[in-house]
Amino acid sequence: FIAAPDGSTDFGEITSDMAKAAGRQAGKIRLQQGNESWGLQHIEQRHGAEIRDAGFADVPAFVADIAQHIDQVWKPAATRQLVALHKVGNNRMMFVELQPGKDEAGDFYTVNTAFTSRKAEKKGWKLLWEARAQASGESGNRPSFAVSPPVAGGEVTNPSSQSSEPSI
Repeated sequence: FIAAPDGSTDFGEITSDMAKAAGRQAGKIRLQQGNESWGLQHIEQRHGAEIRDAGFADVPAFVADIAQHIDQVWKPAATRQLVALHKVGNNRMMFVELQPGKDEAGDFYTVNTAFTSRKAEKKGWKLLWEARAQASGESGNRPSFAVSPPVAGGEVTNPSSQSSEPSI
């Protein structure tokens, strides 16, 4: 296994929520050396320059960024792979495949490929899981679609339905 930026072999994970939606098991995401068809060697040969052009020092840093910030999980047609997306500016895509573990660490998801894509081609793909917008506990911000809590008198106010004119 290739070392992740934090020194471990785990770049991220397909969580139990993602796995349940995909009808699979949860597992750590790991990058292997591979060859010209999959893994680090494949990603470096086919997508290394674009990854560095996107501001990443190397392929492991790029894979870690996707694996730790998965926004969506897709199932392409006619394959055992899952596609994990991290949507920032351009989509960052990573194709992973469940592999049996040969040691006490157990089964894992190997990274077959990863790359940037301006528009992910999803023809025939099925969206299995999507991250939900959540309020930030640190900032106290709420998603824009959130409804305000009830006010005195039992009324519910919705920020999107309130006038945008300042009160005088």
